[in-house]
Amino acid sequence: VSSRVEESTSSGKNKKRTYKADVCFRYEFGGRTWHSRWPDFNRRSTSSSNAGAARDFVARHPVGQQRTCHVDPEQPW
Repeated sequence: VSSRVEESTSSGKNKKRTYKADVCFRYEFGGRTWHSRWPDFNRRSTSSSNAGAARDFVARHPVGQQRTCHVDPEQPW
């Protein structure tokens, strides 16, 4: 549904830039359509000082791409 890199700059003396990959997707399960986000592009944190890593993650998940989705039937959200 959407795929983008968000950039933010911390306040204070040591202004650091961080980048967050934000991938929003939708899936169907149990006759319903669900929406979710995939913020964890490096499996350790939702943001990084490495803009290239965030951009690469977003590039691997472009809008319109179909992927396999594994759903917990007890908690499909």
